[in-house]
Amino acid sequence: MTLRLRFIATAVASTLSACLTFSAALAATASGKLICFDAETASAPDEDYVASCTEILHRGGGNPRTLARVFQSRAKAYHRMGQDERSVDDLDHAISLDPENSDAWSDRCFGNAVLRRIEPALVDCRKAVAIAPENAEAWSTLGFTRLVQGKDDSALGAYNRALNLAPELPYALFGRGIAKQRQGDQAGGEEDIAAAKALLPDVAAIFMRYGVGPAAEPPPPPGEGAAHITEQ
Repeated sequence: MTLRLRFIATAVASTLSACLTFSAALAATASGKLICFDAETASAPDEDYVASCTEILHRGGGNPRTLARVFQSRAKAYHRMGQDERSVDDLDHAISLDPENSDAWSDRCFGNAVLRRIEPALVDCRKAVAIAPENAEAWSTLGFTRLVQGKDDSALGAYNRALNLAPELPYALFGRGIAKQRQGDQAGGEEDIAAAKALLPDVAAIFMRYGVGPAAEPPPPPGEGAAHITEQ
């Protein structure tokens, strides 16, 4: 083989190797994103979601909205692991990258409410519904925050807004049932609670995990509980 042919063969091999390496990296990134973004369904151990999302973030670069979604997905996993401080920190990053993401504001509202940071939670929920007035989950989260605060009339109003948009939202139905019972409407409250349980049998246990029931109850220590009060 002549020197020129040898040079061409080496160049081709080098280029092919680089292409294969790049393709493998793309495949790994795509696979990582699929695992990370699947955190919203909670179909695998949350530690796997955290590791996958963290790997993507360590690579850096990428579209800001995509990175925001990575932070948001990891936040969901952290929340289910009982690490609500970390979850809120990730949502801070998600919002800074995509400030028009109503779901991220709603998620942070919920995280702050769980941590009993009521005023920041209210700011977040108001921003979420201002960005997307049709976001039923955000209205439901605002209702939850008002329940935690003990503002049952305001909670009822927020839950009504949520249910006008999504009549079969179990968390909103259950929360509205609690608000009604606290205000003395036992029959109306029982009707909403029964409808919520028909849609999501463990909804009462989820609310109780956060110290929220028909009567005002002491809140659990921050970080306890592993379910999200709003559908995502």
